[in-house]
Amino acid sequence: MIRSKPVVLGAAAMVSLSVFAAANSAMAQTNVANHHIKCDTLYGTMKSNPGLRFGGMSPVAVSVRGTLDGCADQDDLTLTILPSKFSAKLAGPANDCSVFLNLVPPYSAPLPLTGNLVVKWKAAAPGITPTTSILAVTSSTGSDYLPGFGFPGPGHYFQLSIGWSGVTGAFTGFDAGTGSGSSIVAVISSDVLALSNACGSPSPSLRIINLGLGRLDLR
Repeated sequence: MIRSKPVVLGAAAMVSLSVFAAANSAMAQTNVANHHIKCDTLYGTMKSNPGLRFGGMSPVAVSVRGTLDGCADQDDLTLTILPSKFSAKLAGPANDCSVFLNLVPPYSAPLPLTGNLVVKWKAAAPGITPTTSILAVTSSTGSDYLPGFGFPGPGHYFQLSIGWSGVTGAFTGFDAGTGSGSSIVAVISSDVLALSNACGSPSPSLRIINLGLGRLDLR
């Protein structure tokens, strides 16, 4: 009777196979470092500490968490970009609602901010590389947002437009993500009256802002 003998790979051979497999996996991924991306769905929450109020004069720490969806790589439409998470740790000069949200005229002055907004991208196999975009945030500007035709009721809302000085990692678009038309806009779910009431309350003030509509466009 002929008995089969187990084949035992040496350590060097096993390491070589592992390196080969890793190399093949990396080669299969699409490099999106200089690509452009557009996402037409953005939602999440923004938390401020201390809370925002009219006349606030304390430095404010802002944390943001949310999801981007409906994303498409503008340079390779064959890629499937999955829902991806974003987060930010930002610092502002004051917790004054009228300044932070531009709730009073002229509704156009940007609020200086410092910190990074980080996007952790997910894509269908074989995947993309790099998988993270880091935006160096510089400001936030509040402005009117009036819902379009068919919206039930004459709603009056606000949107926040984020400014940044550059992008590193994924989707830099050859110019650090600062090309003409690049934008991040998020609409606040609460209407202006609800925001004003919260900002006018001594406690608990406006600590959590829900973002229910928005987009990201890195060109």
